[in-house]
Amino acid sequence: MTKIAILCTSATTFGKSAEKKPTGVWLEEIAVPYYSMMEKKFSVDFFSIKGGEIPIDAGSRGEGFYTPECVKFDKDDTAQALMKTSKGLSELNVEEYDGVFLPGGHGCCTDFYQNQELAKTIEQFLTAKKAVALDCHAPIALLSCKKADGTTPLVSGMSVTGFSDEEEGHVGMQEEVPALIEKEMVAQGAKYSKAEGAWGAHAVVEGTLVTGQNPASSKVCVEKFVELLALTQTQVVN
Repeated sequence: MTKIAILCTSATTFGKSAEKKPTGVWLEEIAVPYYSMMEKKFSVDFFSIKGGEIPIDAGSRGEGFYTPECVKFDKDDTAQALMKTSKGLSELNVEEYDGVFLPGGHGCCTDFYQNQELAKTIEQFLTAKKAVALDCHAPIALLSCKKADGTTPLVSGMSVTGFSDEEEGHVGMQEEVPALIEKEMVAQGAKYSKAEGAWGAHAVVEGTLVTGQNPASSKVCVEKFVELLALTQTQVVN
């Protein structure tokens, strides 16, 4: 059976201001991938940076964001039990999983950013040729990842995406985030791309890495992730 780790932020606040902004994981970005994986009969374990209950950004339950999958997820006893009892990042053994999916949310700007333990875990999955997907703000973790030489930025020369600078401007958080994902990816030599219009669905595959741009990208991001899983597992069998 295909075994997947969903790895979320543990942060409840973020920002540079003295008065921190409330946050957490963006609900759609965990609900959509979770149900896609359940449909495929995958075995799914929930992880977070610290372990324990995973916080949800209240904004992701707001009008226009509270999708049918989100409503279903909130009423799903199994999903809610998983959300309350996540394992910590330190417990994530790369060898035990076929892939890892990292949902976004501004919480990632607090505990995914410059997290060397997380960067090492992502690097280990990729080195093992296992599928890795990061959506929306989760790709901020990639800014700390390196290629095999230990010095070159992982995203250098790679096709990637993540929450765009324009979208960050739309939500008024460009002065609060520790780094603008699009700007920093480009600075590290990445081939960054985005949807034609802000908030459009967009996901990119490079090797066994999938990156999604925003909440609307969660569906296409997990679809590409599932496709990669089938490909990588076939290669392992052969």
